[in-house]
Amino acid sequence: MKKKRTRKRAMNEDQWSSKKNKLLKNAGQAYEGCHNKNKYPQKVMGPVCSCKMNCGSKFTSSERQDLFDKFYKLSDRERQWMYIIRHTKTENIKRMTLERKNNRTQTIKYFFSLNNVEFLVCKRFFLNTLKVNEQMVYTAIEKFKLDEGITDLRGKHTNRPRKMSSSTESSIEKHISLFPKVESHYTRKSSTRQYLSQDLNISKMYRLYTEWFPQQNYVEVTMATKRQYETIFNTKFNYSFFKPKKDQCSTCFVYEQASPSEKESLEESYRRHLSRKERIRQIKHEEKMTIDKNDSTIAIFDLQKVLSIPQSTVGIFHYKRKYPVYNFTIFDALRKKGYCYVWHYQIAKRGCIEIGSCLLQFLKSEQERGVNKIYFYSDGCYGQNKNRYIFALYAYAVKSLNLSITHRFFETGHSQNEGDSMHACIERNMRNKSIYTPDQIYNIILNSKVSGEKYTMKELEQTDILDIKKLVNPLNWRRDIDGNTIRWSDVMEIHVSSSQQDKVFFKYDFDEAYSELNISNSFQTKRRGRKPKTDALIEDTVLARAYHQPLPISKALHTDLLSLCNSGAIPRYYHAFYESLVSVENSDDRDDIDDATDNTD
Repeated sequence: MKKKRTRKRAMNEDQWSSKKNKLLKNAGQAYEGCHNKNKYPQKVMGPVCSCKMNCGSKFTSSERQDLFDKFYKLSDRERQWMYIIRHTKTENIKRMTLERKNNRTQTIKYFFSLNNVEFLVCKRFFLNTLKVNEQMVYTAIEKFKLDEGITDLRGKHTNRPRKMSSSTESSIEKHISLFPKVESHYTRKSSTRQYLSQDLNISKMYRLYTEWFPQQNYVEVTMATKRQYETIFNTKFNYSFFKPKKDQCSTCFVYEQASPSEKESLEESYRRHLSRKERIRQIKHEEKMTIDKNDSTIAIFDLQKVLSIPQSTVGIFHYKRKYPVYNFTIFDALRKKGYCYVWHYQIAKRGCIEIGSCLLQFLKSEQERGVNKIYFYSDGCYGQNKNRYIFALYAYAVKSLNLSITHRFFETGHSQNEGDSMHACIERNMRNKSIYTPDQIYNIILNSKVSGEKYTMKELEQTDILDIKKLVNPLNWRRDIDGNTIRWSDVMEIHVSSSQQDKVFFKYDFDEAYSELNISNSFQTKRRGRKPKTDALIEDTVLARAYHQPLPISKALHTDLLSLCNSGAIPRYYHAFYESLVSVENSDDRDDIDDATDNTD
């Protein structure tokens, strides 16, 4: 049975240093004190005696060593006490004097067995052979006389008046279970961690518990202390208090914060919102189960959050502007394979031109390995993924590569998917590292995945960034074949196929029929004195480079980067990269996403 994961590891007494040292001590091995950190050496057999019983002549050195080894191989104090009991005999003292210097009431005789023959030995010989002191012998004899038997009670006292009862523990678990959980954007499929509201913490939860507990009318149940509450929270639940920004769905937030009367008016739209969220996940799951991966690909793509350099734990870096590096990821859900397309700001920006160029390279690589059906999934970011320029690129690709492409968009605010594991893996490997150049980030990305097939990485140059906006004639993308204005921002599914190359099929809802757009026609309003404009067909368009020189950063950003170099915060080896950057006084390096969100043009 798989062990349940919790917020913190459950108590494992076998791993306590006190337990380990206790076992080492019982086995006669060297150990270190838990509190005083004193070093205690390994037990070594003591010398023979020189008594009148001539004990040394009864056993050879090897025989004594065998007795010593046998005793410490027991490695258990209770068993060692029993060994001593079997090799000692107690008798009443034979003569009692009036002037006694001690209160001894018994005589102890010691012996060892050899070949089933008992040999009487003196106390010194016995103690030196086993390397024990008199107190251990006395303790064994005293415990043997007690009714409770020979039991090692060290560290097992029962004087815990505030030990938590099972009923108190149950009350804590019941209260913690009352708090609603939220999903995590970066949680991997195999993770079981859940998240509570970011406005909560353990102290606040315990204050709520103290208010909640009296209302339950418990009988003979003691309210837990804060320490007990925290212990149960950490060892019985796998919860955290973090909610990533990408999980903030405005529709859900507005509904949750609405009053009862407001919720009634929002109820229908909210239910449709949740239905679309579940529907696309269901479609994706069904496709993964049924589609043949030999001729089809299910790919989830997303642009990772900006990776900024330089990165260091040194305080001065927190006060300086950073240079942006980009990583566009595509995750093949059928082959469990990840692709990373990387570049930095002087190569290109992060708009639909860059996204489209990466997708075109991916489509070409899939076509080369024999794939003819592509199923894309992504969030609905209008400037990057859901716009006419990306859809025109699909029309261009199906004609030039003979493909069929379907692209579905996750419901806004609920774009959690398998590809997020790539981002989480990369960000985890970048954590607490000093990074100064894009090449170092590329190397981390390339080696982030330690199990399974590594990510396939492509470092983009400016020659790879193509101006896909040339594919779009705005007048051809305004209305469908029925003359209805197309609301591109509301589209949830796009389909293009080589069998119908001049048509783009789209849906506003996953379960409705496709609407159709003929991109070879234009529905222009007739104007006096003007002739319809004739545009080149998509397949005749030659995609040219979007950029012909390095993109300049702002002077302020460049000044900050050079100041880190001049102060020595950035090692001299990396100065050449920052000194080679091009900057201008009025450059806007905010890295805005291209505006491709217009519904009607």
